[in-house]
Amino acid sequence: MKYKSFYLIDKIIDSLKKQFPKKCSCGKEFKDFKEFIENTSLPAPQNLQIFDCDDVHEVLSLRNCNNCNSTIAIRCALDDIDKKVLLDLIKEDIKINNIEEDEFLQILRNEVLSCAKKKLNINNENSQK
Repeated sequence: MKYKSFYLIDKIIDSLKKQFPKKCSCGKEFKDFKEFIENTSLPAPQNLQIFDCDDVHEVLSLRNCNNCNSTIAIRCALDDIDKKVLLDLIKEDIKINNIEEDEFLQILRNEVLSCAKKKLNINNENSQK
């Protein structure tokens, strides 16, 4: 495993799965995380965001509903301890690998998405990015 923060990917995926069902503003309901991935797409390369200030630690990913193109936020719903560990490991990975934050967040997002697709048996032809 090249990046230390990757060891939390299974926990991240489990935290994402617990947020469903989820509804888009257009009324489209995603009954589970698999349906969400299959019926949404990435709006932009830098769509993973970190908020880490004043004891608010949040990691958000943005996806667009394929039905209406509205942007839907999904958060990394780890418990506070794991979330803090993840954020610390992300900072460490960025520093050790001399990589820009946006670039690393894309790498992390892509790895989470790749692992989730494998776990949920989603083939790439059935999902957009």
